[in-house]
Amino acid sequence: MSTVTRQPTSRPRSSQRARPRGYAAPRLASLALALLLAACGGIVEQRGTIPEKETISELRPGLHRREDVAAALGSPSTVATFDPNIWYYIGTTSKRVAFFNPDVQEQQVLIVRFDDQGTLDSIRRLDKTDGREITMVSRTTPTAGQSITFLQQVLGNIGRFDPDSGKTPGGTGSPTPSGRRN
Repeated sequence: MSTVTRQPTSRPRSSQRARPRGYAAPRLASLALALLLAACGGIVEQRGTIPEKETISELRPGLHRREDVAAALGSPSTVATFDPNIWYYIGTTSKRVAFFNPDVQEQQVLIVRFDDQGTLDSIRRLDKTDGREITMVSRTTPTAGQSITFLQQVLGNIGRFDPDSGKTPGGTGSPTPSGRRN
């Protein structure tokens, strides 16, 4: 009996085909570039309530009541502190790109006033152009006493505690016959 041995062919199988050198690097670079560009696209954030102009135009002063306004616009963002007849609808739309501070795209405050009977009196819209920049004052309020560091506090308390009485000298307690306080 003769045995036949097969010689391996030099042609690789389809799953073992040799890829040209440098094939993975351009694909990986293009994938990384696509991910970076997608991350820089920006995120649009809306906070608060920005009612539609058509909805606001349907509300008529002298005709509609609080309930009608609440049904059309929803609950107000806030009510004036000293006058419950003034409602504020506050909304902001901003866009954040990557790690930068958000850029305000649209900002709106809708002031809705009612009379004492709860009937709509007036509607006023304020936008980004009506706002004013406020500069913060960097002063500090002075306080009574000394300004000491943490280390000065720790070292200053050494020796001030009386372990026998459980109180600090000069503390509040009733005087004993020897004149010492408990």
